[in-house]
Order: sequence, then structure tokens, then C-alpha cells
Amino acid sequence: MTTTKNTSDVCEMKVMDITDEPPRQSEFEKIAYSSDVYPIDYVPNFHELEYAVPVANGIEAVRAVRELMLTKHTNCIFPIEYRFTAGDGAWLSPFYEQDSITLSVSGQPGVDYWAYLTDVDSILRRYGSRPHWGKLHFLDTADVTALYPKAEAFRVLRRNLDPKGLFLNDHVRMLLG
Repeated sequence: MTTTKNTSDVCEMKVMDITDEPPRQSEFEKIAYSSDVYPIDYVPNFHELEYAVPVANGIEAVRAVRELMLTKHTNCIFPIEYRFTAGDGAWLSPFYEQDSITLSVSGQPGVDYWAYLTDVDSILRRYGSRPHWGKLHFLDTADVTALYPKAEAFRVLRRNLDPKGLFLNDHVRMLLG
């Protein structure tokens, strides 16, 4: 994805397949893999909460999180990540049968921002949001059952394929055992 600047100083977004062209750069545009574009060394030394919010609720959810940052958690200044993802058919996918916006928040390493994450979780629950399974979430068994229409069918399948629970850890056992 590139940004181009026109004469009226309004940015327009263009989508380009960077695999068809070598990386290039101009005053207002650079096309390359994100790891080549962003001037940071990424060290995952923070905790991140990422939820899929149904598209219809996306703007309202982001506004609610922004308001939380402006009023209650004014020291939580890390960017909010926001992107669109199409729905899919995977039973435990955050995008199961729903087009979504993905909203991700985190905090500065070395700062206690746990209360911020739990407050964001409370906000996003109001919108029927589902978590990214590889990141922080605060769901329990009842939450999984309520949010994922195929949760019980998955549990039955899991028990049939792994009757001894060899592929379960304590966390997964609590959610899907």
C-alpha cells in the first residue's frame, strides 16, 4: 500500500502488488515490505489486545476506545491499529461468518497498562468482538460459547480427535476442553 500526495495536499491510498515491482522510493511514496519501510526495530516486549469487531460497529468501537484514552487512560499513547478483514468459515476464527475491523491496542513497555487493556476489553465486548487467539484476551468458557456459534461443535470434534487431551494446556482446556 502506498500513499501519494496530490496538489491539494489530500492523501489518496492506492493498492499495489509489491511482488511485481522492485522496491522504489520517491518524495511521497515508498513501496516495500513493511519491515523495510517502518524505521523501527520490532521487539515484541509489550502485551497486546486485538479483537475482531463486526464492521457495523467498527467506528463506534474505535471512538469508544479513543474516548477512554482521552479521559481515563491518558498515559496510554501507543497507536491503535485498525484494519479490515473479510469473514471466513473457520469455526473458531475471530472472523467466522462476519466481516470485521480488527482493533489492536497495547502499551509502552515498562508501564503498567493492565487496567487499560481490561477497560478496552470491556468496551469491545459490548460490540460482540472476538479475540485474536495469539494475543491477550479475558474470555472464559461461557464467553467462547456465546461468541462462537460453532464452539460446542468444535469441542465435540476436539474430544473425538484428541480424547486424552494431549494437545491441551490449562488455558485451552478451560476454553475448549
